[in-house]
Amino acid sequence: MTEKTTTVHVRALEHAASILGGKEKLRAYLHVPMATLEAWLAGKPPPMDVFLKAVDAISAPSVRQADALKGSARDPLQASPEAATALLAFLDAAIEASRADMGNLQLAGPDGLRIVAQRGFEQRFLDFFAAVSDEHSACARALKAGRRVVVPDVETSEIFGDTPAKAAMQTAGARAVQSTPIVAASGWILGVISTHYRKPHEPTSEELAKVDDIARRAADWLATAPR
Repeated sequence: MTEKTTTVHVRALEHAASILGGKEKLRAYLHVPMATLEAWLAGKPPPMDVFLKAVDAISAPSVRQADALKGSARDPLQASPEAATALLAFLDAAIEASRADMGNLQLAGPDGLRIVAQRGFEQRFLDFFAAVSDEHSACARALKAGRRVVVPDVETSEIFGDTPAKAAMQTAGARAVQSTPIVAASGWILGVISTHYRKPHEPTSEELAKVDDIARRAADWLATAPR
């Protein structure tokens, strides 16, 4: 996992530096010595609060793009490149915060939840969960209930039961999953962030609190996107 998370950290910091105008601007934004920033860019994982601040820098300029989501946060296929970068940054942060192996971010649309950002999945998984409305999945349950759903073991979960969704999870090597709704201040559920594990697993309360923080940031970002 170290190689993966290091890549995620460096990717976020490099994106933030590009957006802010260079490493010196990023150093000032983060309020750290240049030597510290250089170490993070070389692969040393930064603290989670620094990582999230880099994610904020990535998502902030997308909010100002007139075409950031071209029409609606519930029209995910129209996301601009800037919006796609921001959504992927939120997902990366959630995967890192929950110490997961892979994950996806879905937005709610008329035909169900649609994946707009993902890490670690093959195309057949993405095709199967292209538009989720069936309750035999953690993400759909989270959308309907408006609260997080944690499945410590897909093999024994009543949510997945003996369903095609369970088979799709097994084929993808996703043995456990947590799905956290992205809820706007108005209470409207905009989407779901799910992180997956290759072995039976239940995230800690501290890890889930960090995912909640990331989901709130994503909701705030989506709420400011043009309709």
